[in-house]
Amino acid sequence: WQNQAIATQSGRITATFDLIPSGASIDAITVLSNGSAQKDADGATAVRFNKNGTIDARSGDLYTAAVRVPYVAGKSYRVRMLVDVTKHVYLVYITPEGAREIKLTSNIPFRTEQRTVSQLNNIGIHANSGSHLLRNVSVVRR
Repeated sequence: WQNQAIATQSGRITATFDLIPSGASIDAITVLSNGSAQKDADGATAVRFNKNGTIDARSGDLYTAAVRVPYVAGKSYRVRMLVDVTKHVYLVYITPEGAREIKLTSNIPFRTEQRTVSQLNNIGIHANSGSHLLRNVSVVRR
């Protein structure tokens, strides 16, 4: 796990960042968490480059996506998360390099293990296979 502290956030926030996958068919996640993430379950929100070559997000106990968004190794993907820490829900938008923004999810719940978290103060990345880069992190109140 690689973790980066962010200012402690509660209420409604917008988190934006760029992700660059190292290859196709990787299994790599990016999470917002309360404290440093040491395992997948530590992430309240999660965006994943999955082994099927698409991007999805964690919704409670499973990963989901309203639309199929494929990814390509070495290309940048802008992620915009609208997070309501109080209500424990978030929306995810993806902007593939050179393309328009795509609404990946509607209001989905935080990961089940994090459904009562009261604040977020970390962004973390981890890969079970392959790797990815995290760049240009911004977290602001809405």
